[in-house]
Amino acid sequence: MPQNRFGAIRLALLAVGLVAALSSCGGSTPTAPSSSSSTSSCASGSGLSSVPSPVASSIALASDAAVPDTAPSTTVPDVDSQPIQEAMRNLQVAGLTVGIQEPQPNLYVPCMFVITTDPAAGSKERSHFVVNLLISAGPPYCANCIQGELPMLDVIGLTLHQAKTKLAEQGLSLEKYSFRPSPHPRDEVIQSAPARNSLITYWAGITLVVSSGPAATSSSLCTAASPRRRISSNPESR
Repeated sequence: MPQNRFGAIRLALLAVGLVAALSSCGGSTPTAPSSSSSTSSCASGSGLSSVPSPVASSIALASDAAVPDTAPSTTVPDVDSQPIQEAMRNLQVAGLTVGIQEPQPNLYVPCMFVITTDPAAGSKERSHFVVNLLISAGPPYCANCIQGELPMLDVIGLTLHQAKTKLAEQGLSLEKYSFRPSPHPRDEVIQSAPARNSLITYWAGITLVVSSGPAATSSSLCTAASPRRRISSNPESR
């Protein structure tokens, strides 16, 4: 019996020494990202905090440093308003890696559908680049509490993607947006309703007007027209 005890102690000491040697030679051992289910309860009456904690993707995150500079580039597909499983599949087909999936309350995007991505749709990235998702957790819910007011966020001058992300991160919902010609760069937010600094609640639907770029002028529309044939007044030249 004592021999068995001493043998166990020797094995434990050897294991401790081996771990210490490895840590001193190879540095700290990389740890895998925490993995937990991104599924949130969307059933009627289930309460979600207006600022839920981020939920790690079930897919392992690929380190950006591990992607070589020579990796081929790809375009982030537009997966906004798609079901999460469909969006993940489309991102993977495009050669990208799904990263953090953060749930946020939203009035107009159905639960477990994508609100927006980071980086935005249309961005040129290297293959296997990590794309994070903001996922709708359904309408904001508050049980037995008074809905307070907060000032409307200032999103003027942001891109549409930046505005959607900023609103979503504060628990506000983009109801709709429209494009209008303006001197501002294309895709820049030029107007919001309610106006910035107006007092709103989390149940307010936000409407944005986005620049479609400068309007085409009449001169530019005529540049492609063929020139008229000159008609001479001299009968002999006809």
